[in-house]
Amino acid sequence: MKKFLTLIALLCVLISGKSQNYFEKMITSSDGGLWEGMYSLETPDHGFIISCNVADQCSNTGLLLLLSSDGETIKELKHQISDNNLNYIGLFKIPGEEWRCLAVAVITKHDTNVQNSLAFVEFDENLEITGENICEFGDDYTSMSVDCVYPRSVMNSDGTITMVACCRRSASEHYLYANMNTEGEIIKMKEEAVTNLTYLSNLFARNNDSKDCVVLRYEERGSEFCNRLDSTMSTSRMFRLSGTDVKIVEYAPPQPYPYNIDTTYRYRSFPGNGLSCDDSTFFITGRCHYFKSLGGITGDCSFIAKVNDDGDVMDSRIWDIQKEDGQSVWSAFRKALAATGDAVYHAGVIGIQDHSHKPKPSVVTITKFDKEMNVKWHRYIGRDGAYYDINVIEGTEDGGCICTGIYSRKGNYHDFKIYALKLDAEGFDSAGELGEGMVKPYYCFPNPANESLNIEFSPDVNCRSVEIYSIDGRLVETFPETSPETSPATSQPTTIDISNLTPGIYILKVKTTDGKEYTERIVKE
Repeated sequence: MKKFLTLIALLCVLISGKSQNYFEKMITSSDGGLWEGMYSLETPDHGFIISCNVADQCSNTGLLLLLSSDGETIKELKHQISDNNLNYIGLFKIPGEEWRCLAVAVITKHDTNVQNSLAFVEFDENLEITGENICEFGDDYTSMSVDCVYPRSVMNSDGTITMVACCRRSASEHYLYANMNTEGEIIKMKEEAVTNLTYLSNLFARNNDSKDCVVLRYEERGSEFCNRLDSTMSTSRMFRLSGTDVKIVEYAPPQPYPYNIDTTYRYRSFPGNGLSCDDSTFFITGRCHYFKSLGGITGDCSFIAKVNDDGDVMDSRIWDIQKEDGQSVWSAFRKALAATGDAVYHAGVIGIQDHSHKPKPSVVTITKFDKEMNVKWHRYIGRDGAYYDINVIEGTEDGGCICTGIYSRKGNYHDFKIYALKLDAEGFDSAGELGEGMVKPYYCFPNPANESLNIEFSPDVNCRSVEIYSIDGRLVETFPETSPETSPATSQPTTIDISNLTPGIYILKVKTTDGKEYTERIVKE
């Protein structure tokens, strides 16, 4: 009997360990406030600490959440300093420490004005505060945020923090660059006066001995520039990402639906996120607007490019090409690329207008690449009529990724929930559990549909059949052997004819050759 109980206990451990690899959570705080998920850290027991900022102005302080390995909320922490609110701009594990973490935040007054200082809040794996410090930049700085563009921050390999901010000093506007230690003491600081302070896109640390960073920022309307920020806090222009200096995707092989894009097309890039690749190259990703000078064919897609310091494009890939009118793909707002082991992950959202939280139905799209930028898989997540927006993607210790952002079932600005999605290295969110909202390795469009449906499969999926059922469970159509036979890089979506169906609601069932089944509702107009 004792051996039997031991076996049962071991089986429970194995089952619970397996479930730790995946979760999808829509989290409401205990007081019902509106927050959106931002940065995350993995705890020693493979849970997560997530920083959440206020989604409705600055009427409340930011929230820190401690989640278990299966995504359940263990603890909430709303921390203030001298009765002032915090909005988090970074969450870091301090190098060389057993488990010591640091949250960096802008300090906000109750009237929503951002002050001229940052908060450095230390805590442990149990979300217990172990210290707090204030980094002050001077009384003549009147704002650390211009046009709601919060500062960007990264942790360097030596444990220092680098920050870039759009700020106002007296009557002028500046980019402010600062390097600080974990106690918030300024090591170096410089400012750069500009006549037209515009959007600060991204900041990431380089993976090289020089300990420099790359800053992506708009300096002219429609043009984004890549700037090196060295260890002395001096900046130098590297190249322009959009416009004429660098053509991220000037040419490309034929691409998926809706058009066979060839060398007659030109591309205008909308980058916004970067990630260090090695000591001499880095990845750039974002939206890409393509157009054909003759014929008027236009659209949006996602791209990733490997670029060196001179702006030479070593390689590039395009995916998530616009599938319907008005269904652009936007990369995650704060951080769209994450690396773990030999993989690179990209997070985006299909269907939103922008990141201004205008609720409309949307779908999360996650893509996994290897370090040579070959697509390993695509995953799509979305419930009927639900609104998603992703802020940050991070790599996880099991080779997977975690995404954080916002979810709304009702499409109502006052109904936001914190969204957290954890995928394993294979791109799934549940151990064989099927149902509405699970991660799908295909994208079905348009929906509603009139004459036909298109199904775009991930390159790691082989489809056995597609079946359509009436709402009462009666099989009405079967489409066998629907997977495209061409290579994943140039495959066209499978198109199935539904013109003979009576208008109404149906259930689409996709069966794959590995025995998995996926279902979702479709509407025939």
